[in-house]
Amino acid sequence: MCSNPEDSSPTGLNSVPPPPMLSYQDGNGTLREIFVPASRYEEVLRLHEKQDWKALSQFSPWSDCPPPPQRHPDSMTYTPKGSEGDGKRRTIYLPQGTAERATLLFVHEDWAALENEFEIYIENEHARGVERMRKAREDQAASQR
Repeated sequence: MCSNPEDSSPTGLNSVPPPPMLSYQDGNGTLREIFVPASRYEEVLRLHEKQDWKALSQFSPWSDCPPPPQRHPDSMTYTPKGSEGDGKRRTIYLPQGTAERATLLFVHEDWAALENEFEIYIENEHARGVERMRKAREDQAASQR
């Protein structure tokens, strides 16, 4: 039975989950590709080392499994150009389902809309607060004109 490869929980912050597929040649020389749940990866490697083809055949063939879900981008980096842009590189946060809208604004070089619709992503919390204060001052000055 296929399971979701994203169900795995890495053991460390920088660890990479094992690949969800194992390719091997069985005792008859037939190429097999099976889906391997992350929780059973070590078991599958032991079975493969022992050449236990019967036990390995109990795992779902890779071709029977649905493709893993697509991941959406969570940020976009760009440099505004032209008369509206200041030439400084920016990274904006993209909530799920908004990448298409951000791409459209980018293609049309609508820098103001990008900055108004999406939060500028700054890693440092202090810098993020400073950026929000700067934007609030600019908005207040614009409303007084």
